[in-house]
Amino acid sequence: MLQEKITKNFIWKEVLSTDLIPGYYVHPTPQQIFCYKVLFERLIQPIRDNFGRIRITSGLRDEVVYQALRKAGYPASPRSDHFAWCHLNPIGSGAASGPYGPTARRVDFIPLDADLFEVHRFIYQKIVEGDWDVNQLILYPEQGFIHISNPRSWIFRYPIQSRRKFLIYEKGKYRRFEVHGSRLG
Repeated sequence: MLQEKITKNFIWKEVLSTDLIPGYYVHPTPQQIFCYKVLFERLIQPIRDNFGRIRITSGLRDEVVYQALRKAGYPASPRSDHFAWCHLNPIGSGAASGPYGPTARRVDFIPLDADLFEVHRFIYQKIVEGDWDVNQLILYPEQGFIHISNPRSWIFRYPIQSRRKFLIYEKGKYRRFEVHGSRLG
């Protein structure tokens, strides 16, 4: 499965591995496979089509990856959307995001051929215009990556609201992302 394509530019190995545990791969359930296919088909691949190469370095997480993140000092949340449809987060919808510190070797979504702020602005605009939806869009400018997750309405058949949080993580703190007055406005 690791070498199988999710979309034309991404393979499962990118979603199921982590540099924190070399050689370790998360074993996805059919529901988790569905969550990540949706994420890559509807959000990640279109970003790739618009901006060129993207480095995915953390996608689906399990308890082993979660514990490794915590042991390495990252404030990983046990309720993260990275835990798609599992006992840690039964309403997790699938996410691609990044590390929690400047020394982290592996991050989840880094544009390699475009400016981070330009990519973030594009995604934000798509959401504001109603073309796209997300559960979360978080910009990590100091670490150089973006976190994005599926809206829950794309994943679950019963009505469950997405948080639709737009955040920025700077100087060790999360705050609401405001377009006006930022480098992105």
